[in-house]
Amino acid sequence: MIYFQNERDAPPVEQQPRVGLTSWRIFELADDTKRILTCLPTGVARFTTRIVGINPKARIAVTSSGRVYEFLAAPEVDPTNYSVLVLNALRIGAAPAIDISDDVWALFQSHEH
Repeated sequence: MIYFQNERDAPPVEQQPRVGLTSWRIFELADDTKRILTCLPTGVARFTTRIVGINPKARIAVTSSGRVYEFLAAPEVDPTNYSVLVLNALRIGAAPAIDISDDVWALFQSHEH
């Protein structure tokens, strides 16, 4: 089962200050903000607050909520999981948007040891 959530439905940052991501994409919205779309292992599809900082060497992003997201795997490519991420973004009105996930992943890889 999949549960769709946006940033308002996520637990408080104090309860979940850091999230490890294995299923994710990053979209740049029409207002130039960048946001993470993720499907968590719990079955929750989340669309984050805007990204305010990225540390490519540590493979982390911090959102405006203060939550830290750690990228544990390459961007999502499975067609079903990708569809869930995109449908969640469309559900909350995040179109039009540009998927910049591959560029972000390349940035992370360029900072590997």
